[in-house]
Amino acid sequence: MLTKYFIASFILVSNLVFGQISGNTVTEYQHGNLPETKPQNLNTIYNRTIIQYNWKNFKAFTMLETFGSQLDRRSYFSPSQLGLYYSSSRFDVKLGNYFETIGRGNLLRSFEIPSSILEDRGFRARTYFFRDILGGMFKYKSKYIDIKLLTGKPLDNLYPPTLSFEVRRPETVSAINTELKYKKLKLGTALMLHQNIVADRTYLSNYLSGTLFKNVQFFTEFSNLVNSSLPETKNTYAFYSGINFSKGKLGGSFEVKDYKNFLIGAGVNQPPAVVREHTYRVLNRSIHVLQPSNERGVQLELFYEPKLGQTITFNQTLNENDFGVKYQYSETFAEYNIDLQNDKNLKTFIDFANDGIKQEKQRISTGAQYEFAIYKKQKIRLEIEFQTLNRPTENVQNQVYAFTYRPTNKLSISPVVEISNDPFITQSSQKYWFGAYAKYNATSKINLQLFAGKRRGGPSCNAGICYEVLDFEGVEARMNIRF
Repeated sequence: MLTKYFIASFILVSNLVFGQISGNTVTEYQHGNLPETKPQNLNTIYNRTIIQYNWKNFKAFTMLETFGSQLDRRSYFSPSQLGLYYSSSRFDVKLGNYFETIGRGNLLRSFEIPSSILEDRGFRARTYFFRDILGGMFKYKSKYIDIKLLTGKPLDNLYPPTLSFEVRRPETVSAINTELKYKKLKLGTALMLHQNIVADRTYLSNYLSGTLFKNVQFFTEFSNLVNSSLPETKNTYAFYSGINFSKGKLGGSFEVKDYKNFLIGAGVNQPPAVVREHTYRVLNRSIHVLQPSNERGVQLELFYEPKLGQTITFNQTLNENDFGVKYQYSETFAEYNIDLQNDKNLKTFIDFANDGIKQEKQRISTGAQYEFAIYKKQKIRLEIEFQTLNRPTENVQNQVYAFTYRPTNKLSISPVVEISNDPFITQSSQKYWFGAYAKYNATSKINLQLFAGKRRGGPSCNAGICYEVLDFEGVEARMNIRF
């Protein structure tokens, strides 16, 4: 109790005398477990609280994580982040925990997925899904050149806070990154030293980006291993190039990748995946996961607006992995989106893919979403998705049916049914998942989310980062508060 009074008094005095306190907190309670896992009625609670203090050019913040579980040695309290930043027109300084990316991520990429809470099937301890660096960063900025120096220990987020610092941050990176700027062009060079118990390795990256012909933007980066304390192959590189364009009703992008032996450490780097990321459930679970150790490919995406309120999207992706045996991945995707009269919207898609690594052929996915308003602007959205694919010994079908009712702008209720006969996840002819979601925006700063039933897990990708979502059966309640 005294601690709560101290924190409240500190926030009040700090706001009045110096700067501004802000932050957010997420609390999630679960009553349930993985299907067919004991105890079936497992109770867990997770909380993440971020407090940020701003005063003039300074920012200080901390992130606290707490997890409570009935399982032995799973509960923890962790001050997961603590940082002090300074920013001006000429200088940026970061001390403590910080996020930083070089180029497009060939050498180094930090990230956070704000809406995701990660849980591993083995550790069974929930934690915020992010990868930061603990150390320091200095950046000098001017009209023609930017110079960035950084050092620190990246987080290996495969391991929860229940494990030691040495296990979760076993590597060290140190880098210098310079960028020369001329008009709308930018030329960058980065040299990075990566150290772990296996070896010390030095990587070099060069990239060029800018705007051409007003409506065309491009980015090209080539990175390679230049030195190692071990006698290993020099055939270690990552090449990425992408171009975006728009002209009137037409727009699009074209990307190329070629990666060879370029997984740095436990994955401190994350080169561009060059694969379309989907919001549809059956497609998001089927996304090809990048293999930086050996992968090359291309992606073309086009957007066309024939009329106001109509959009046609086309995407073609081709990938090849060579692990002694070559595996090819191809995907063709098309989507049509139209805004109709009286607040109606229709979105439909079709996708055709072949995945050599998963041994899935003729994978056809299709579906539609239809949203419309009813009495007093109440809204309803209907969703249906269907997927069929062939493996060497079976045909698999996945289905999704969802209904969303929004009686007000603050409340939505969504029952969801999923059906699958995939023998990888069920021994019966079909497996069903029945669940319902509810979301209530109490204020602009407080929202509540509730789930009850069975939820299907599987791969999920967000902002180019893919991770595993576990199955769940029970009740889950989440509250988000900003202050």
